[in-house]
Amino acid sequence: MAGMTLREELSSPSIPPVLPSRPVALLLGSGFKGLAGLVKPVRRISYAEMDGYAPHIGIQSERVPQATLGTIDGISTMVYPTRLHLYHGHSAYEVTSLVRHARSSGCETAVFLGACGVVNGDLSESLGVVTDHINLTGENPLVGWRAPGQDSFVPMEEAYDREMRDLAIEVAQARGIDLREGVYAEMRGPSLETPAEVRALRMLGASFVGMSLTLEVIMARALGMRVLAIVLPTNPAGAAWVSHRSVRAEVTSFSREVELVVRGVLARL
Repeated sequence: MAGMTLREELSSPSIPPVLPSRPVALLLGSGFKGLAGLVKPVRRISYAEMDGYAPHIGIQSERVPQATLGTIDGISTMVYPTRLHLYHGHSAYEVTSLVRHARSSGCETAVFLGACGVVNGDLSESLGVVTDHINLTGENPLVGWRAPGQDSFVPMEEAYDREMRDLAIEVAQARGIDLREGVYAEMRGPSLETPAEVRALRMLGASFVGMSLTLEVIMARALGMRVLAIVLPTNPAGAAWVSHRSVRAEVTSFSREVELVVRGVLARL
């Protein structure tokens, strides 16, 4: 594809569109805020305006984040630069406030990005795409809540959309980026995994482990959204040297690969 621009290459007809042109929600995890800088903004919305949002417990003075409605390479997007976690003291309902806001804003597709630990495998492969999950938080955002006219018993088979996963893998391969599939396990946190927990996760078939994602995906599926989750393995599960700073540094080092995959997926929606 010599001589083609990035936009032209990513828009190659070899991979047909899989979704209608609707706003796409990008929900960014730790260290991925740089992607928000790709957005040509139309409007900014404070998290404080979203149903169920509450400030981080003990960090009340922190500036309230803002979502950005705009476009990336001409594709309509709603970008949430930071996500909420149980370990901040939020309830499962509060953790999923961004997903509900995205759906009420017209988004039918949610793309999650986040860092994780590696349970099975190693760090040689730069990115992962989630095929399924194991919710070990003991929480579920649908307890006591359901969308009007919908059953609370939401099926989770193929919660991570197969067409979206295939698209991400094909985009990555076209750019020479390693992207492997795997199962994501969520722990409540904020303490890291013990050696015994890592062994248990391995026996359960988990490839990745983190402290977000599963509750948000449950809510997204309850609202009828299609889901793609891309993760960046930053450390072996439970590694003693892990810190928020080390995770952010690892994410920064792979920012270009993540950007190429995300823009490639968006270009074909």
